Amino acid sequence: TITTSAAPSPEEKVYLRYTTDAWTTSAAVAVSMTGTTGTAQIPGQPEGTTVSYYVLTSTITGLASDFDMHTIKLNNNTGTNYTYSIAVVPEINWANLQFPETGAITLGDPYAVYGQVLVNGITGTGSAPAGLQAWIGYSTEDTDPATWTHWVTADFNTSFGNNDEYTGDIGMVITTPGTYYYATRFQWEDDAYVYGGYNGGYWDGTENVSGVLTVNEEVIEQNFDWVNLQFPGSGSI
Repeated sequence: TITTSAAPSPEEKVYLRYTTDAWTTSAAVAVSMTGTTGTAQIPGQPEGTTVSYYVLTSTITGLASDFDMHTIKLNNNTGTNYTYSIAVVPEINWANLQFPETGAITLGDPYAVYGQVLVNGITGTGSAPAGLQAWIGYSTEDTDPATWTHWVTADFNTSFGNNDEYTGDIGMVITTPGTYYYATRFQWEDDAYVYGGYNGGYWDGTENVSGVLTVNEEVIEQNFDWVNLQFPGSGSI
């Protein structure tokens, strides 16, 4: 919103000039004036952008260059200009199923699965960030993990560079022998779930896929009180 000390003359145009690259380039937006008050809108900008701007008057219609040459009067905040920044909203930028790719256990044995996740500016600090949740999921069908119903909470393990690693044990919760497929799931605050595949990034079923676990029947060992070779002690045939 722009306010002038008097209504501009019919020949006088008001512009809002702005830049997103420290005035290497810039653009001007015409101000729509009503009496001594006007409005102009700077287009939306990407996250992390800092916009610098000021207001000027000119007699040129459609002013697009040589701004200083055509300026009658300006308000640039005593030379420092006005600024605002577009906040960076944290979100999950990458996730995977780190390891193992495959495995085999006996029913009832533990089986730890690891996955990594990146939230720019949040992960990589060496401690679990608030707002980030992780799970390890499994299914008897090699399908999209988004359709699975069995999920085990994964705990923070450590940081690797800017990534955080989480781990969960699915071996202790599987109760039937067979072949199982597993993947990771992460959620930042209330954002949608993302699913990690082995081991390059988000699960896609082709390049980044589910891990495979074989769960074998438990072997019951007999605890005999006594055993012998009864007879014969020797023989000839």
